[in-house]
Amino acid sequence: MLARPRSLDEWQTFFDTMFRETNQRFHREPDDFLDRMSEILGYVTSEKHQQFNTENYRRFYAKFVAWSCGFITARGARLSDVMIQRFPGVCPYCLKPDCILNANPLASPHKEIDHGALADKITPRVRTTMERLDLEGWRAELFKIYTRNYHRDIGVFVDKVHEEQSELRYALRKLKNGSDADQRRWSMIVKHEFADVFAWFLGLGYHVFFRTQPWQMLIRKQTLDDIVFAPYSRGCPDCEHEVCDCKDPDASLRSSLSSAEVGLSHPGGLELPFPGAFGPMIIIAGQIDMTFIESFNNSANMFVEGVQPDPSLTDDDIADIRKMMNQIATGLAGRDLSPTVFEAICEWFKRKGGDVADRFKQFLTNVRDGLVANGLWEIVKNTFGGMG
Repeated sequence: MLARPRSLDEWQTFFDTMFRETNQRFHREPDDFLDRMSEILGYVTSEKHQQFNTENYRRFYAKFVAWSCGFITARGARLSDVMIQRFPGVCPYCLKPDCILNANPLASPHKEIDHGALADKITPRVRTTMERLDLEGWRAELFKIYTRNYHRDIGVFVDKVHEEQSELRYALRKLKNGSDADQRRWSMIVKHEFADVFAWFLGLGYHVFFRTQPWQMLIRKQTLDDIVFAPYSRGCPDCEHEVCDCKDPDASLRSSLSSAEVGLSHPGGLELPFPGAFGPMIIIAGQIDMTFIESFNNSANMFVEGVQPDPSLTDDDIADIRKMMNQIATGLAGRDLSPTVFEAICEWFKRKGGDVADRFKQFLTNVRDGLVANGLWEIVKNTFGGMG
């Protein structure tokens, strides 16, 4: 069993060590890596309207990360540098740690990036902190900047990865065919476009693995890093050598993906059926609290069923309520429910008032333990008052 990487640069080194000789043997250039990324993304797209979180999906997700690291290595860059230069704890357009589009999606951020101002955001402290982030750490950091990504549909992430990858391919072609005077500019654009691809892909992973089936991922206590590491924990998944010795350049895409799961099973082989309409595995004090799970599911279902007949609510309101309840569920399950998002949800119900607000407050009271454990109960008290 190999050691799991703990930062982006460690991931890059991990895959370079495993596949460097193979990449050299087949004389792979950046275009080759980008072609593989496109092929793998095509598979991800084909799953868009099918079952997510399958063994195949997880392995292809991991392969995309591996080929992405290969692309950056072929470009002679460090993965952490590329990501930090693009997202140094702020949106590269509005230069805010909380993008202005979160509060107002119709706002118009700067159309052109001020690269000088963006570079000024990369202080030694920022660099040191962000260089330590792993895949899950970067996903969480990006969602702090773009909290509205918690609300987005999976299809949006698939489409955005495709869009950004097309822009990356265009930039790479301009870099290869442009004049010497344009080389520096297009080299920078290639890195920025890659960072956009990688950022959207990390967001896609969150929605696939933690929003579609949060109970399954938490019973296994997994992160994005665990998912990417699993197929490579013992080396190349195709030739099964720690240092890849594949003789077929297309082996990784043609290999059978029907083998048993690697490193993904719970120690006791525990598998639970989906426990209710919302069904997350809530963690309190580092433990999966089964009593709280049952309480949460019952309370959530009772709340939604109770407000549906309310004449003051439209069909869109009911749809929004379901989305918000699922967001609370998955946020608690992943231990990353944004206080800003949760406060906005509470304010929405407060504005509705009447029986809807009263039922929501009763629901919050029923799941108080989980909110307290995640530091969110003060928001409930401040929003509604009288809930000590």
